[in-house]
Amino acid sequence: MKTIAFTSTSSKNSLANMLLKKLRAFRALPVILCIGSDRITGDCLGPLCGHLLINVYNTPCYVYGTLDLPVTAKNLESTLDFIKIRHPSQKVWAVDACVGKAQDVGVIKVGSGLYPGSFWGHNLPRSGNLGITACVASDNDNDFQTARLGNVFKLADIIAQALDKSLRIHVSLQKIYRPSNNIISASN
Repeated sequence: MKTIAFTSTSSKNSLANMLLKKLRAFRALPVILCIGSDRITGDCLGPLCGHLLINVYNTPCYVYGTLDLPVTAKNLESTLDFIKIRHPSQKVWAVDACVGKAQDVGVIKVGSGLYPGSFWGHNLPRSGNLGITACVASDNDNDFQTARLGNVFKLADIIAQALDKSLRIHVSLQKIYRPSNNIISASN
């Protein structure tokens, strides 16, 4: 699992580069699944990220989980089922908040999928072929519920910007290197 501290000024670019390397393995853009509730400050990282991807950055991919339509423990399984039907050949990248040790607050981790709600004892299915988690609070119930919204927003924005940047670069590289595309020809 790769980690990035959001206090770093280059965290957005580091994360974007890491994600771009993951994108090289496939042509179709991944579906982004932003998990969390807008009712708990620490848990709103996913919906905030989804909101930013759609409403601020207009990211060129399918995004599930926003402030208006969050993907929570209650509807996660049905959302995963819908994604499997609607996007059968696409990878799913999941975004979620997590808790950890006090020194881990502000750290973004990228790994192979994630288990949402495990801190709360939920037995939810593994989500995503790739998982992006951001530690928003120490592992204390109250810390998660009272996490600072400003910090959660910064983390969500770093993740959203990195996703947007990596996906846009991937799309532009596909246009350049696609054999059926005449943007670059042998005569140039």
